[in-house]
Amino acid sequence: MKRAKKISAFLLMFSLVGLASCSIDDNDVYPDQPVKVEDINGEYFGRLITVQGRMQSGVNTTFTVKEDIMAFKALPVREIVGSVVEDEVAKAEAIKALGDVKYNVDFTASLHPTNTAVLLVFTPKPLELEIPVEGVSKKVIATFKAERKGVYTSNRINSLKFELSVDKLTVDGVDLSTFEPIKYVFPQAIKK
Repeated sequence: MKRAKKISAFLLMFSLVGLASCSIDDNDVYPDQPVKVEDINGEYFGRLITVQGRMQSGVNTTFTVKEDIMAFKALPVREIVGSVVEDEVAKAEAIKALGDVKYNVDFTASLHPTNTAVLLVFTPKPLELEIPVEGVSKKVIATFKAERKGVYTSNRINSLKFELSVDKLTVDGVDLSTFEPIKYVFPQAIKK
């Protein structure tokens, strides 16, 4: 009986210590911190989700923001190439031949009235690619657009959320009629 009481007392004490340690967990919600427009400048990394029709894929990527330009050193173009090249082997070869595709997006930044976010209005330019298809180079122009503003906030981390899309693809001067739009979604790019 004494042994059962000791075990019960031990378990009670152990559970109280366990509950006490939970009370200091860092589960608090922090409001967004005040920011300045120039806070957006820097290097970012995050998961880029591309959506085309019912297909969705994700890849980790990086980009740089400086003043009024967002610069990608290696924009993923798998879906763009796949819209022009159907054969999987030829598509992989074309992507490899293209190498890292550089792409810059212009934007205008403004401070949200609450001073807790920077809003980015994008003015993307078309992306021009020379895609090799069966020994012939095809000139492809991907027309980007931005329907929503990007948002930079500083909470426990400094992050940028935005979305771009390709709504038109031209191959050798002819609009690709079977093209399904491609969305490039950055749900949360973290500033390094």
